[in-house]
Formats: sequence, structure tokens, C-alpha cells
Amino acid sequence: MIPPDMIDFQSVFLNFSERLSDTPYVLGTVIAVLVLFVIITPVLYRRDNIDNTLWSYQHLPGNNDTSAFRYYICISTGLRSKRRMESTVYINITGTRGETGTRMLTGRNRKNFSNGTSSYFYLTTDVCIGNITAVQIWLGEDAKLSSWYLTRVVLIDGITKNATRLKCNRWLSMEKGTGQTWCTLKVGQNSDSTVDISEVSARNILDDNLWFSLLFRPQYNRFTRVQRLWCVGSLLFLSMVASAMFYDTPDDTTPFVKTAYFEIGYKELYTGFISSAVTVVPSLIMTYIFSKRNLRGEKFQQNNSDALRPFGKLPWWSIFLAYTVCLVCIASGSFFTFLYSLEWGPSLTIQWMSAFFIGTTESVILIEPTKALVLAVLIVCLCSEKTGENDFHFPPISVYPKIKDIYNQGNQHDMLSPCDKPETTDQLRRRYIIRMDRKLNTFLRNFAMGLAYICVLMVIGSQQKVSEVSRQNLQIKSTLTATGEIKSIEDVWMYIEAVVLHRLYSSEFYNGEIKSFDDLRFIEDNLKMGPLRIRQIRVSDTCAAPALLRTYAIHCLPGYDTDNEDKGVYTKGWIPWNTSDLWDGVDTPYRYHYTSPEETPTYWGLFGTYGASGYLVDLDILPDEAINVVRDLKNDGWLDQKTRALFIEICLMNRNNRLFTQVKIVFELPSTGRVFMNTQVVSANLYPYTNTFDFIVLALQLIFVVTIFIRLVSLIVKVIKTRGHSLTTTSQVLDILHLGVSIAAVVYFFMRFTDTISVLNTLRQDTGFYTSFGWVFLWDEYYTTTLGIITFIAILDVLKNLSFNYYLFLMYKTILSFRSEVFHFLITLSIIIVGFASLIHLIYGHSESGFSSMATSILTLFRMTIGIIKFRHDIQVVVVGIFIIIGLYASMATILFVNLFVSSLDHRLSYIKECIRKGLTSFDSHLSSHFWNRLSKVFTICGSTQREQGLLKIEHECDTDRPKGDVTCDRFLSTILKRFEDDSILERSALESVLLHLERRCRLRTTLNGLQFRYSIDWSKEDNTLIMEFFRGTVYCNITVDTYTIPEACRRGLVPYGESTQPISIVFKIHQLKGRQRHVSGQNSVTMDTKQKFCHVMIKVPSDILSCRPTFLIIRSRNHNEWYQLPAKRDPAKEGEVYLSASTSCFPHYVLAVISDLWPGIPPTVQEKSAIEYTLTKSGDVFYLPGMCKKIAVVFPEACVSQDTEITILLERGDNFPVLHFLAHGDISGPIAVQFRRKRNIPTCGDESQFKLMTKQGDLEWKEGNPGARTFQTDLSVQIDCLKESVRTSITVCKSGYLTLFHKKTYLDHQKGILLCIYNKTITTQHWRKIGRNLGFSQKWLTELEVRKPRTLEEKACVILQQWLRGNGGRNLFDIRERWM
Repeated sequence: MIPPDMIDFQSVFLNFSERLSDTPYVLGTVIAVLVLFVIITPVLYRRDNIDNTLWSYQHLPGNNDTSAFRYYICISTGLRSKRRMESTVYINITGTRGETGTRMLTGRNRKNFSNGTSSYFYLTTDVCIGNITAVQIWLGEDAKLSSWYLTRVVLIDGITKNATRLKCNRWLSMEKGTGQTWCTLKVGQNSDSTVDISEVSARNILDDNLWFSLLFRPQYNRFTRVQRLWCVGSLLFLSMVASAMFYDTPDDTTPFVKTAYFEIGYKELYTGFISSAVTVVPSLIMTYIFSKRNLRGEKFQQNNSDALRPFGKLPWWSIFLAYTVCLVCIASGSFFTFLYSLEWGPSLTIQWMSAFFIGTTESVILIEPTKALVLAVLIVCLCSEKTGENDFHFPPISVYPKIKDIYNQGNQHDMLSPCDKPETTDQLRRRYIIRMDRKLNTFLRNFAMGLAYICVLMVIGSQQKVSEVSRQNLQIKSTLTATGEIKSIEDVWMYIEAVVLHRLYSSEFYNGEIKSFDDLRFIEDNLKMGPLRIRQIRVSDTCAAPALLRTYAIHCLPGYDTDNEDKGVYTKGWIPWNTSDLWDGVDTPYRYHYTSPEETPTYWGLFGTYGASGYLVDLDILPDEAINVVRDLKNDGWLDQKTRALFIEICLMNRNNRLFTQVKIVFELPSTGRVFMNTQVVSANLYPYTNTFDFIVLALQLIFVVTIFIRLVSLIVKVIKTRGHSLTTTSQVLDILHLGVSIAAVVYFFMRFTDTISVLNTLRQDTGFYTSFGWVFLWDEYYTTTLGIITFIAILDVLKNLSFNYYLFLMYKTILSFRSEVFHFLITLSIIIVGFASLIHLIYGHSESGFSSMATSILTLFRMTIGIIKFRHDIQVVVVGIFIIIGLYASMATILFVNLFVSSLDHRLSYIKECIRKGLTSFDSHLSSHFWNRLSKVFTICGSTQREQGLLKIEHECDTDRPKGDVTCDRFLSTILKRFEDDSILERSALESVLLHLERRCRLRTTLNGLQFRYSIDWSKEDNTLIMEFFRGTVYCNITVDTYTIPEACRRGLVPYGESTQPISIVFKIHQLKGRQRHVSGQNSVTMDTKQKFCHVMIKVPSDILSCRPTFLIIRSRNHNEWYQLPAKRDPAKEGEVYLSASTSCFPHYVLAVISDLWPGIPPTVQEKSAIEYTLTKSGDVFYLPGMCKKIAVVFPEACVSQDTEITILLERGDNFPVLHFLAHGDISGPIAVQFRRKRNIPTCGDESQFKLMTKQGDLEWKEGNPGARTFQTDLSVQIDCLKESVRTSITVCKSGYLTLFHKKTYLDHQKGILLCIYNKTITTQHWRKIGRNLGFSQKWLTELEVRKPRTLEEKACVILQQWLRGNGGRNLFDIRERWM
């Protein structure tokens, strides 16, 4: 244990006045802090009162004190919202039995919905709404004034105390988010069962952190701001005394981790633990008492089970205990800290105060927010379910007195919910623009952040001074350049004397002036950082010579290897040293010096790997002494036949630019003879922080480290949330590579910095001795390399943010999809290069230097492949064989291989283009067009931008909403119409209509069975997208086809299916033009109308979009104006395409292909538990559903099937009658009657009109069925014409309550006549979906109307018109008759 520093009280109080006059700093600081806390206390007390007002339950207008049902509402606003709400907020709560109606959320004397706060309201109603199912919240007519970010809505039933938590996390604004000022939160879809990182981190920082909660306290808590302030003060003084106790304590232990900046040992760990114990225990006591106490006058409860519980667990008077602990902590901490300062004296006190201030500031600004963020990540990732439900509490009712009630002040303004209104064209356009702007802003923001990130890297890289380093290296290399070729040891000595000594140890200036002693330390402007070192590595005489050589007394000398390196001790002339002689007789150049690899890195040469040890000599800075040493070494034969490597090393520093330079000249002398010289000059900026700009770079480096931490945290969160699946994506792998290289760059920079300080300290201590900078320059090389890789990846990553551009997206997708081919091509090319390299190396390697080894052979062929070198210029051997081999390699690798590579890339490029055209990629052409639209508004230069945009849209139209044939037709029309520029507008319009009619017309073909009409989307190519074949009859020979994309069909009300169906083709509208008819005769053909005979329809679709789900054709006939679903067979067409075909007995007016489920919209549990299997025979049958007491009967006529057919029946619960679902495994003809039998004594007068017999095919819409045969008068029976194979048929009986509901709506009095006529089928209307789209209702709203309950087509049309009248008061249906009649 390490005891704290003891206070010598006798010494302190003996000279108290003198010590106080010398060291008054701590006393002044304590008094200043206490005065500051006293001044801040009234301000925070006023903020507490504002919080109390905000957290009180505000009664809503329209509340009634006699209402039996009440609800407590909490609405939380996000931090991103505005500080002040300027719009009126409305709410409507919907339950299983009703709704509360529109209620205005208003406040008196308080500001609701401020950013980062929660507002509480109290609502009463006379209607029992049952269990809450949905909540609608919207802004009033002044919604343009505000942008509100709603995070959460919590509702508490005042009777049952059940809590309903709904998460929103969206903008209610016309300018942000989705552009909607309303939202509907449904229970089950928006349940607050999980929390995100931002919510948890905001709660940890703003509510649970003592420092930040003084300014922000978003949620209700009994822990007031004043109490938090004095808790902060007590913890501050405790931290002061805990820091002072161990500040001047001696430490004799060895640190675990020691660097140039800090060290971590037993003392640091122990003092940290003791300091935490001193501060944590009192803080827990005070925080627990302040948070869990009861208020005065509040009843103490043991059972707190509801969400509105007063959750105090301690009596109210416990607050005095908390304040007592707080005062004791402040008094003791300030007193003992003051005594420590008196004992230390002024110098040590100022040092301690500076260290404590910096540590506290770092803790508040950096450590606490980081801790909150990390804790939020752990909570979200490890405890993602039901997290935070117990962290949210409503303020108890008994805490604050009620503000004056606003009961019985009349009803508020009847503000209709925009959720039920159809969106106008202007709203849809605004939402589209907002959505595109948001996407574009996201791309541009990421692009700007990428550019800023690149600029940060560039500025950081500029500190390396690459240009100055290059110039300095070239200058020093030119100084050390040899005058001639070095071939022998004698040439090496001449180079050392003539170049090294003459240029590095010159005793005179260029003008003949003698240099002073200080000038001798410089080589021009470069300071010698120590002496010049000459080091050699030798081999021992251990080579085993052949017997023939031993006969002639010839010894062999081996090549260099670590095993045969000579490490002996010698005297002059390399005479082995006798161990009996004195050590003084051994000169330094002949003594082997061991050097640790930690001081100097290993050198990788041409003929071996050389360590840092060897026989060495350091030359003094004086020229005469250096020359004498070199001359003695030369005369004594210091270099001989056993020398394998010679190193000349020196470190310099330029006094002008402060660049360090390491010079290493290496001579390798292999056993084969000849000398190989290599000069390495490496420079680096090892003093990074010397001026103002360098400190700016330091700030950017800190930003770079913070970005690494943020990217690392986001990567971990993404991997945990996706359970590791994100690691399989290419983008994630690249991000991990980028992050890894960034971390490596930080590590290398840190190692370079610490090693530089260590080497410089060694130079100061060992002046005149050689100190190696090898590791410093190696870390600098690694750091520069990683920084370059990071910059390269960052620049490439910027292109990803411009992927809304067609060409960039095409390039990116092509390269990404071509990666597997590139990998296989590289493997094949590597095999070819290795094979030819080994062949040429073995045959001609002895005479051609480019193939002297396998490595050089591979490198030479690779350079030939990519065109760096040419064979006829760089290959010296003139032999026919090598020409043949190189020619064969060139034909295989260069011609065939490269051409194959380019052709494969071109094929992949064409494939990606086709995928973009079909809409099978993520390319957003809407965003691209929106970008050019925005750009054209900024740069309107003579309309050139708009023209380029138009050309771009015509040339690269990739939107699936527009078929390729339309684009081709547009190009053809534009070419033709250019020839009629001088004609009148009438002639041009007539020509255009003729050409468009030709494009819509089908090609006619006669077959054995009848007539076949073929329609092609791309009219320049006969792709036969739609084929219709009419069997044996008379048809209209003129047939034209119009096409609609799915979005356009939705706008026209031509999408009849539900959410379980997915379209796989466009919608075809077939026109049967009246005119000349053609009579077709086949075998046994008779003349009859096509409306009564068969038609075979085929639609071509791509095979890659098909799945294992069943395929269907949805057809709408011209006569009955109803949709039918037919099972489609799959017939192969061209490669990659399939025909979906089906036969129909009516003329198809609209047709499209879809994929759907066999039981669309039915839960799997119903399919598993209530399935009934039934086999139908040829004789027909009356089938009673089991378990229904013969209340439901299905009557099948005789001969309805040609063979036994299986039928699956599902029984699903309905409102009044069950819903029957039939799925036949073969075609069953009708009529089939389904009877719902009721009690015989039920009166039938006026009762039958209230029940509607409903039928439905597949995932199509409900419609009224035909009445069937009844066994008894009280039965309800529906007739089915047939059961199609694999097409679900649903049947039910629903009680229509529309007339009852209709008479309750007073605002419909003047329109009841028209609506009753529509409901009773007296007035014929358009299809209800088309009416809804004409009146501006969204497709989503129409789908919800269909799913909500079974309704007849007429009733759905009436509901749409009624909803339109509700939102357009004062208008009548006659004014808009063209939209619905």
C-alpha cells in the first residue's frame, strides 16, 4: 500500500501567517468557487420553477370535470427541433371502441415543445375508446412556421394505469423529413420497445450527468438543479483533496507502461482507486437521497406498480441528511487542500493547481461525453429489448398544485386531421422535391465531408515537406556520387578518400578560407549529428574446399550467412587475439561490436540480410584525424577477401529547414567477386511543431484521431446490429481496411515521435558518440506510406458520393461486378508469367541479366506485359530461341489475354447498362434529373444547361417508369419532325398523331387456331412483349395497345391488388377499334364474337425477377368492368426471358403480370390450424363445414369437375359471419352455391338489405357477389361461377352499416340524394379506385380502405366521396361530376 502524503500540522500552524502570505492561491480559489456557487444558486432555482411549470399536467381545452375517462399524455421533442414552437399542435387518440376527437395541445404560461424537453398534458373524455390502437398528431394551418422533431409519445390510462409508449423519431414539417406535418403512430408498429444510441446518449449526458444537467434537464426528476449544483461542488472539493493526498508522494515501484509522455504503474492504479473511493461513495449517497426522497406532504407508498407512481422511497426529511453530507464534503475537502498548499509552498501549489484544472476540464469535456456515448452503445447493442422502459417516469399528480382549470370553456376550433385528407398535387410535388432534396443533400454533404477529410489529410501530409525532402536528398546524393565505377576493394578505398573524406571532411571553404572548429561540424548547411561510422561485416574461414583444391593448399571463402558471420576478436592485420594477452592490445576496428536490433533496424541487401552489429570505427569531426584513421585502416588491410558488406553511415540536420537526413552508403562484396554499391539518403521532418501552422496541423491530427474513434464505434455498432452480416459486403471490407490503415498511421506517428525524443535525449547525454536514427526513419517511412494509402482511399471514396451521376455509377458498378473476373485473370496471368519466367531463366539466365534469377525474370516479363520496357531495346541476347519464346509469351499474354480481358470488361459494361435500363440496380435517375434541375436554376447561362439536361435525359433515360420503346419512338419522332420545321403547327401535330398511332398498333399474324396479335415495347425491334391469340371466330383486326408503368397506373386507379402482390410487368391497355373485320376459319370453326369465346394472352418478363412464388395474370374485361385473376403458366422465350400465359373467356381490356401468394393476407397460424382438406368427385356434393353445426353449406353441382379434385378450405373469423377461403387444385365449373343458414324464426322483412354477399379472388378487391339458391327463406346464399385452379376465392357476408353511419353525418344533408343513388346503383360511377385517384387520395389510403373491412364497390365509392365532402366544406358533388361519373 502507498500511504498518502501526511500533513505536518505543527509546522503548518507554527508559521501559518507567513505560509498564508506566500501561498494564498488555494484559499482564494476556494472562496471564489463558493461565491460563484452562491451567485448561480438563485438562477438555477428560477430554472427549477420553470421546470415545475413545464412538468405539470396541463388541462386541455374541452376537458370536462364530469368526464369518466382520463388520459395523461407526455410528448417528447428532440434536440434537433427549434427552441420555440410557433404552430398549434393537435392530437386524436383512437381506440378499439372509438376516438377522443380532435384536441388542441395548448399551454398557459409555459412554452411547450421546446427542443430536448417533454411536455405533459391531461385529457378527459366522455367516450370509452377502449384499448389504444393509434395516435394522430399534426400541426395546424400555421404549420409553415415550424419544424418539429417528435421523438416519442407516451399515454397513461388514468383508470387502468396502463402505459402505451409510441416512438416517432421523425420531422413534422413542410421543409424537412418527408414533408408531412402529420403522423399516425400505431400500436405494434411504433411501439417504444427499443431505444437508439442518440436517445440513450442524450439521457446519459443531459440528465444523468451532473455537469451537463445543470443546463439541460429534459425529463422529470426529483433531483433539482440546485441540488445538482451543490453535489458538483462537494465532488469538486473531494477530488481536490484526493488529488492532493498523493500528488507529492514518492514512488519506488517500476511502472508497467512507460513512454515519453506518461507512465502507468502501481502508484497510478492505487491512487486512482483511492481517489474514486473518496469521491464515489459520498456522490452515491447524495444522489440516491435527492432522487429517491418523498416530497413534503406526499404520502409514502410501498407498492409502486403503475407508471404514475410517486416513486420516492425515503422520507421527506432525508434531504437534510443529503445537505449535511454535501456541506461536510465541501468543508473537509477545502480545508485539507488548503493545508496541503501551505505545506507545499507556492511553486508546487501552482503546479498542482494547473494539473488539477487541466484534468478536471478534460474529464468534463472529453471523458464524460465519451463515457456516455460508449455506455449508450453498450446498452443499445447488448440490451436492445425493452431498454429504457423503466427509465421514464411521469411526474406524480401530487407533486405540483394544479394550474387553474380551463374546464367548460367551450369546444376548440374543429381542426380536421390531415391524416385523413387526400394529398393534393401540390403536396405530392412538394414531398417529391423534399425527398429528392434530402437525398441530394445527403450525397452532397457526404461529398463535402469527404473533401474536407481529404483536405485534412493533405494538410497533415504537408508537414512531411515532401518537396523539400526530395530536393535535399538529390543534393546530398549528388555530393556523394562516385566519380568512376567501383569494381574492387581498392576502388572502395579511393571512393572513401576522394569522395567521403574530401566532401564530408573538408577543412576549407570554397574560397580557401580555413574552417573553424564549429564550422567543421557542418557539411554546407547540414549539421553532423554525431561522428561518421564505418562498419563492415565479415565471414569466417569455414568453407569446406574440394579435395583437388586442398591438394594445392587453396582455401575457399563462403558467401555471407548469419551462421558463418565472423564475430571474433583480432589485432591489426586480422591476427587472432590471444586470450592471454591484455585487452588493451585490441584496437576498436578489430573488435566485434554487438548492437541490439532495437537500436538499428536490419538492412536487406542484394545478397543477404545484414544486422546492426559488426566491426566498426567512428571518425571524429576533425579532418586530419579522420584521414589518418582511414589511411591506417587501408594500410593494415582492414578490408580484405572476407569482407562481405561495408556500411558508411552518418546523420545530418539542415539548419535552415530543420530536416533530418540519414546517409547510408552500402558496398556488398559477394563471393563471386565485384562490388555492388547502393547509396540511401532518407530525410524527414522530425521537429513537427515549431511554428503556428504546425499547431494548426496538430489540431487537425487530433480531429483525425477523433474521426477514427467515431468510425470505429460506428463500425462496431453496425457489426453488432447486423450480427456480422455486414462484414460480407465489399464496402464494409474497404471501410475496415481504411480504418485499419488509419489506426496504423496513428501508431506509426506515435512510435516515430517517441523514438525521436529518445534518440535526441541520447545525443544530449552521449555527445560525440554515434547514435542511429534507423528506427526513427523507418517509422517515418511507414507513417508516410500509410498516410498516402489513407489519402488514396479517401479520394476514391469521394466518387461513391457522386454515384447519382450516370457515368460514375456505371463505372463503379462495372468495376465492382468485374472483381471476380479480375481475380481469375490475375491468377491465370500469374501462372503464365511464372511458367515463361522459369523457362527463360533456366535456358538464358546465365547470359541475360534480366533473367538472372526467378524474381528478376518474373519482374522483367511483368514489365513487358504492361509496356514499361520493350524487348528489342532491353534484351541483349541475340538468339533465335529467346525471340521465339518471348514472341510466344507476347501472343499469349499480351494479345490474347489482354484482348480477352477487354472484351470481358466490355461485356460486363453492357450487362450493367442493361440492368440500369431495366431498373435492376440502385441507380436513382430521379435524383440525377433533380440534380441537373437544381444546377440549371443556379447556372442559367443562355439556356445551355437545360439543353444539356434534356440531351442527357434522352440519351441516358434509365427510369423504369418509362419503357425503352418510348425513348426510341421519341428519337424517331424528333428526327422526322425536324424535317417539317417550316410547316404549320397543324401539319406537324397531324404527322405526330399518325406516327404515334403506328407505334401503338399491333402486328397481325394468322395461325392454325385463329388470329394472333403481337405488340412490342421497343418498336424498332420485334421483341413481342405482349401476344394475344383469338381462337376460331371473328375479331376486330385493328387493335392498339397503350402501356402504363406501375406508378402511372396507380395514379389512374388501375392497381387492383393488395400488399401481398408484386407486379412484374407494366400495365397493358388494349383498344379494340371498330372497323373492317376479319373472319378466321380453322378446323371446325364457326363464326362467333370474341366476347364469348377464348383468348390466349402471353406477356414476356425477365426470368431473373421471378421467384418461387406463383405467377398470375390480372385481367379486366371491357363489358363487366371487373378484375379477374388467372394462374399463369411459364413458357420459355429467349435466353433470360419467360412468357407468362393464361386463357380467358372475355376480351382483355387491361392486363398485367404479377407474383403473389397462394393465401395472400392470411396469417400462417390460420393456414396451419384451420385448414380443411376436401375431395370433390364428379357426382357433385353438398359439403357442410365441420364444427359449424351445418350452418355453412357448399353446394357443388353434378359434373362440375372432370376428375376428383382436391379443395383446401380455410375458415377465418369475421365481424358477423366467418370468412371462407377456397383454393382448388383444379378448375371447378359452376354454379357453386355457398349457404349461410340462420335460425328459421328470424323475421326477414327489411333484414336482407342490411347483409351484403361479398366475394374476392386472390389478392384483388372485395365486390358484391350474385345471390345463390337458398334451401330456406332465412338463408343467405352466394353463387360462384367457378373456382380457378390455384386462385384463392374468398366469400363472406357482412352487415352493411353505411346507411346508419350515413344518417349521422349532418354535413352530408345536401348530398344524401346523390350518395344514396350511388349506393343503390341508380347512378353509375367510375371505378372507386379511379375516383379516389381523381380526387387526390393516395394509393396507401385506398389500400387501407380496402383492407379495413369488406365493402361493395358502390359503398367504397360513397366512402371516398363522403371523405372528399368532409374535407371540402361548401362544395357539392355535382361540381366535380366529371371526376366520378
